[in-house]
Amino acid sequence: MTAIELSAASAAGVVGSYVLQFDSDGPSGTAEVKQEGGRLVMLAPRLPKEELIPQSETEFVMGTLGWRVTFKREAGGKATGMTVDGGGWSSRGRGSRSKRTGAARSR
Repeated sequence: MTAIELSAASAAGVVGSYVLQFDSDGPSGTAEVKQEGGRLVMLAPRLPKEELIPQSETEFVMGTLGWRVTFKREAGGKATGMTVDGGGWSSRGRGSRSKRTGAARSR
């Protein structure tokens, strides 16, 4: 796994909250992407804190689990959505800078 170095602006573009939905019944939890000590981390329900290792401006890998996290960015670089793929499920969503909403579906 080869990590790249993100600019501060690029890293800041994915920071925020993502409401995850694991089925059609509604939200199942909130994932938070934060900057800690020069790295991006994700905190999500039922998962350990995971470092997000950048593979590109939009593709990341969770450091311990190896799950893939993909951010959809608008032209200005701000993330408008996030997909988490791993552990037998995939979550997808969209949202705004301050609060991102998402939907997840079982695989």
